[in-house]
Amino acid sequence: MPTIGETLREARLKKGVSEEVAARAAKIRADRLRDLEQDRYDQFAAHLYARGFLRLYAEYLGLDAADLVKRFTDEHPAPPQKPIFEITEEQRARSPILGRSIPVTGGDSLTSTGKIVLSAAGAIFLLLLAAGFWAMRGATPTRNGDESSSVAPSRSLPENDPVSSGALETPSESASTASTLSPTNAPTGRDPLAAARSRGAPDSVPALAPAFPTNAPSVSTPGRGRQP
Repeated sequence: MPTIGETLREARLKKGVSEEVAARAAKIRADRLRDLEQDRYDQFAAHLYARGFLRLYAEYLGLDAADLVKRFTDEHPAPPQKPIFEITEEQRARSPILGRSIPVTGGDSLTSTGKIVLSAAGAIFLLLLAAGFWAMRGATPTRNGDESSSVAPSRSLPENDPVSSGALETPSESASTASTLSPTNAPTGRDPLAAARSRGAPDSVPALAPAFPTNAPSVSTPGRGRQP
């Protein structure tokens, strides 16, 4: 009975295509195609990749892909997967926790690797929960803090401040005040004497009387060294 690789190679030769053409049509690298035809499955990175390429190549050649994959699984079983954490017997003997097993339903027990994984997952969950709680607590401000931060500081103005008491006047108010204080009947461009005559004022202004009489007798004050 021919091997899986020989079956693939005979089907390709019957199809009359080269390895390069078959690789491009099946969307497989040429070196992986040669590994399949020569039964070199250890060249693949994983057992899963070998099965996937075998299925694609068999479908391109028109063979029964499901039958070839089942035959490949029976003849080349997947190797046992290695545990993520390698624990030696010496480590088990030194640590009483690693040497114990946790009973579960059905009489089975969790291995030390499973216990480590569960413990790590629980610790990570607690850390994430605590971090989320503190983040939410820090992001929510108190009501008093909001009120104090929303009120802007204001400077109280004194009562005699010209700005607050309205002492400052606008240009329009100054203009209106000046127009009110200006005399309405002041003559412009006229002689003052003619204006006075028109109002019935006398032509001559009487002279003012002196404050003291000019012919008043003089009073002499006797000197100190003079004899009477």
